[in-house]
Amino acid sequence: MFYLKNEPLVRNKQYIDLNKGDVAPDLAIEIDITSGSLDKFPIYAALGVEEIWRYDGQVLRFYGLNKNREIYEEMSKSIAFPKLDIALIPQWLEQRLIIGETAVLKQVRKWVKEQKN
Repeated sequence: MFYLKNEPLVRNKQYIDLNKGDVAPDLAIEIDITSGSLDKFPIYAALGVEEIWRYDGQVLRFYGLNKNREIYEEMSKSIAFPKLDIALIPQWLEQRLIIGETAVLKQVRKWVKEQKN
């Protein structure tokens, strides 16, 4: 799980305790190659994790908590990274096998710089 928007609230904390008022992570990423993660969604919702990315080895999906903060609904855009095209991530993962991780990281960095402009 990752802190993005809420990172300043937990920065420099040695331990995070949600039971003592610390905020939930903003993003969880689940890779479902050998086992499914859908059963974990209610747990993430109870914690207050706003967004989940779920990759099953072929398809990446973004999920966001609904307005009642009870269940996750599939989304076409990431809350944490609204400019990120969901199709780019599986492409980068595939390219990593062909051109190598370093070359793909350079592509990702280039893409990030282009988004700032």
